[in-house]
Amino acid sequence: MLTWLQERLSEPSTYKGLTALVGAMGYQVDPDGFAVIVAVVLAVIGLIDFFQDDKKLVKKNVDKPEGD
Repeated sequence: MLTWLQERLSEPSTYKGLTALVGAMGYQVDPDGFAVIVAVVLAVIGLIDFFQDDKKLVKKNVDKPEGD
């Protein structure tokens, strides 16, 4: 389950889908709340990038056959 979640979080379409879903639900945020949300999201992305092994990502992409 954790591997599946990590794979989904590495795909830009996941963030696009979550954004569209929240927007479709009509969730409205005041400007101050929006600034806090942006700061938290950036912090989480920074932590993910900090702990992510770049060598492992490069190897994964190299091993992947073309056309997939």
